[in-house]
This record gives sequence, C-alpha cells and structure tokens, in this order.
Amino acid sequence: MENAGPEDTGRESGQTGTDPVALPSGKKTCTGCGTVNEASSAYCYRCGLGLPTEVRSEAESMENPAGFWIRFLAFILDQVLLSVVGISISLLVTDLTLADMLARAIDPEAPFLWNELLTTFALEAGYWTITIGTWGRTAGKALLRIKVTRVDGSNVSYPRSFVRYLAYYISWFTLGLGFLTIPLSPRKKGLHDLVCDTRVIRT
Repeated sequence: MENAGPEDTGRESGQTGTDPVALPSGKKTCTGCGTVNEASSAYCYRCGLGLPTEVRSEAESMENPAGFWIRFLAFILDQVLLSVVGISISLLVTDLTLADMLARAIDPEAPFLWNELLTTFALEAGYWTITIGTWGRTAGKALLRIKVTRVDGSNVSYPRSFVRYLAYYISWFTLGLGFLTIPLSPRKKGLHDLVCDTRVIRT
C-alpha cells in the first residue's frame, strides 16, 4: 500500500482540499483615532493609519469604558474652551469690554439677554455635534484620550451627536441624576448614552 499523501490524509479525516488560512476573529483598534476596525484590516478606515497586528476579541473591544471623573474633567476643559471662544466673539461683535462683561455676570439686577442664551446654545450644540460626529471626541476628550462611539464600536453620526447633546439637558433638568448613572452602571453610561446608544471608552 502506498503512503498516503497530504491530500489523502485530508480525505480520511473528512476534509477535502487544502484548508484555507483562517482569519483571526475580533477587532483591531486604531492607535491614532481609536476607531475599531475589522480583524482583517491593515489600515484604519477612518484615518488611514496602519493598524497594530494585535487582534482583540469582541468582548475586549467593548471593555475599558471611561469613568465619571475623567469624563467630568474633559467636560470642564471643553467648557473652559467654549467660554474663551464665546467671550472672544462677544468682544468682537459688541461694544462691551471684558470688565463690563464680568461686572454684568455678577450683577443680580442685570437684564437677562435671550440673544446671548441662543448664541451660547448654538455655539455649544455646534461644537459637540461637529467634534463628536467628525472625530468621536471633543478637545477635552482628545486631551484625556477618551472617545464616544456607538455600542457596536462604530462612529457616531452627526444627527445622533446632536441628539446626544440635547440629552444632556435631561440630565441637568433631573438635578444631575442622569450623570450619576455613569459611576453606578457597569458600562459607565450616562442617561444621554442610554438614550442615544453610545458609550465612552479610553483609547
């Protein structure tokens, strides 16, 4: 009897032909922008950066959520940036000086200006919608290396980013209870994350 070759051995074991090379299951996370890519990808589909060879399982790619305090610090950094931009715009388009603005801010009898409220809303809504929809992170989140994604790891669209910003007000109107769900939930999700099916992760 002739010696069985590789093909004959495969037939005896119930297999036919040569086994295809199995692609690893899981995901690859871009070290540049934090986007989750397929395991077979060599380059990030979001930013084009070469991906690491390490493949993480689906479960691992969903881990490493950002906690309450790092998200709170990112929010403070963003508010400082928006305040500087807002004050700069006001100084350019009005006759007020910085001293006038500070005096009016601490004056309890100063009239409430709806145009300033609407300007502030437009500035903040545009900032959060564009930054989260484009990069998945604001300036504050970028500095602290955290990112907003959908639950499945995909990017957040502009409409969803806008709705997520509006959902912040739900948390404010409930005296901050919507933000307290972040430290209390296993996935560190705020009420706005639950509403919009998003999560915030460390990258």
